Amino acid sequence: GKLKVEICISNITKARRSAETQGDVNDEMQNEDRDNEDSQSTTVSSLAYTTDGERLVFGIYENPNIYVCDSKTLKLERLLEGHTQSVRCLTVAPQGDILASGSADGTIRIWSTFSFQCLHILEGHTGEVSAIMFSPNGSRLASVSAVGQILNNEYDEKISVWSMQSHRYASKGLDSHLR
Repeated sequence: GKLKVEICISNITKARRSAETQGDVNDEMQNEDRDNEDSQSTTVSSLAYTTDGERLVFGIYENPNIYVCDSKTLKLERLLEGHTQSVRCLTVAPQGDILASGSADGTIRIWSTFSFQCLHILEGHTGEVSAIMFSPNGSRLASVSAVGQILNNEYDEKISVWSMQSHRYASKGLDSHLR
């Protein structure tokens, strides 16, 4: 697992550098700081396989993009853009047609795993989205966001459940206090 991700990240880094020298790279990649690229920005923050096992999808710390690689060749196939801060978590619906991404920007994006287009943006968390998970039948998505700070060994979190039909809250703002 770790070796494959490192190879994929290495392939992304090589592709970026090759594209930069050829002038054939999108604006986001052109503006990335090369020093940061080799250290912090290549630390994987989230990772998921598509249900068919054909693609490996991951996010990198301090980078708002989602990377889609062929799981066999580890060749970068797609770059998904939309989040404004680091992607913290990824999950694929049991049916395999939907990818959900949670970000430090407080949003959840719903993507098609066929076209890799963003279908919906779920907003409502006030802190970074730290975990997401589909229900077994894929009809709901649960999410957790950090809304507080560690204070006296307490950390406040907000748990939300979203309907995948309406893309609205099914249950909203369940607060938990973890010790």
